Amino acid sequence: MMNLKQRFDQMMAEGLEEEIRSVAEESDISNADTAPILPVIAKLDTTEPFIAGAFLLGQNSMGEPELILTEPAEDDPDLPSEQLISWINSTMAMEGVSECDSVAELLLDFNRAVVATQKDFSDADLMGWDYVFTEIGNYRRSTNRRSLRQIAGSGAIKNLLVDVLKNMMRDFAVNLEAFAEAAEEIELQADEAEIGFSENFQEEWE
Repeated sequence: MMNLKQRFDQMMAEGLEEEIRSVAEESDISNADTAPILPVIAKLDTTEPFIAGAFLLGQNSMGEPELILTEPAEDDPDLPSEQLISWINSTMAMEGVSECDSVAELLLDFNRAVVATQKDFSDADLMGWDYVFTEIGNYRRSTNRRSLRQIAGSGAIKNLLVDVLKNMMRDFAVNLEAFAEAAEEIELQADEAEIGFSENFQEEWE
């Protein structure tokens, strides 16, 4: 039986990746072809862990983070549809919400899902998903949504540093050129100047 990572890789190969990257390209995400795509793994009290969507970490042309979060696949045989619908309805009623725009967002908001990194999968392999979600529920582990947003936007910081260094090098080059020109002018003036003593000074020593 495939684990969740293998199942997600299979879904990506069967068309999920192409679909997500197509949406990203239409959304003017500059790195739509190469942006990382991570699975969203969810678990309710009455279910086994399941794939609740995918998370693309993209950037726009300015280097700012642009993220795409997909929804659970309705045709996924491992999706606990009845339990999920029941949880959504009870959570919306508790929060006084009339509409649910994103199931995956709702799961993440209530610490019922995680944007799974390799560390999460490794910990789940060693200690089980129950352990991972217990840590998330007790706020000892992040759902990774905010930290991954910062990572997605790190290109903006990188570009900013590059621009600063370029400006510093340009200013240095300009100052160096000005210094060289001034030094050359002083050298020319020194070559042209007549070296000697004044007549009065010479008469004092005669």
